[in-house]
Amino acid sequence: MCAESKHLQHLERTIQLSIYKVQKWVSDNGFRFSVSKTTCVHFHRQRIYTEPALHLDGQPIPVMGEAKFLGVFFDSKLNFSSHIKYLKKKCLKALNVLRIVGHTDWGADRATLLKLYRTLVRSKLDYSSVIYDCGKKHVLKALDPIHHQGLRIALRAFRTSPIKSLYTKAGEPSLEHRRIKLACSKLDEKVAAAAYFPEHPDCSKATRLRDGASVFSAELEEIALALTEIKKLTKYHKNFVIYSDSLSALQAIQSKNFKVIDIRRLYSLIRKFPPYDHTWLTQS
Repeated sequence: MCAESKHLQHLERTIQLSIYKVQKWVSDNGFRFSVSKTTCVHFHRQRIYTEPALHLDGQPIPVMGEAKFLGVFFDSKLNFSSHIKYLKKKCLKALNVLRIVGHTDWGADRATLLKLYRTLVRSKLDYSSVIYDCGKKHVLKALDPIHHQGLRIALRAFRTSPIKSLYTKAGEPSLEHRRIKLACSKLDEKVAAAAYFPEHPDCSKATRLRDGASVFSAELEEIALALTEIKKLTKYHKNFVIYSDSLSALQAIQSKNFKVIDIRRLYSLIRKFPPYDHTWLTQS
């Protein structure tokens, strides 16, 4: 149960009325709420504040600094520091399993280890990442060593191996890039596009397309986003590479099918740059 308001009294009244309604329905159908398992979290960013006063079955509902819901810890400031610590601890246990299976003498091969990493570790990092991605950047950075450590184990790489080489050999993006991709994935016929710049994360862009737009349109929009941002970065770099995993989008650009509006728009951007080349990247 959740409500939002600028005034605490209005917030208390709204939630309390909802509690009465739900409590009546539960009572009429032979159920009962457990007061000891019910908690309230007051989300705010104020230094001086008053906690809300809510009641269930005549007993006050305790106000907690954080609460776990569907495996995610929500704290009052929504910086998700508690959840990141909890997630890091779970992933470290999974990495121990990966170390055993990846023994240098009799362990599994690279392909198997990468599949295990994606199943045991990356799946945990992906779960609810769209939610906790709004946390502070320095808090989210605590998960990067888990990602890098898992790739090193799977690839049997040295500790001194550059991180970017791990991404290349494993075919894995950074966690920040992956969270952007997951946030922009298709859901309920809604499509989004994103362009990520590893050297300039602040220039990374994401946008939502119109309802009913195709994935093909999203792939072309991602390239257009990249070209738009590259114009702003020409004072820092001379050469740029745009990586895309959409073969159909690259073929459409190469064929110069100007009947497609998105292709015409892309070429209006491409003409502003020197001659270019492109490469298709397959996904593992």
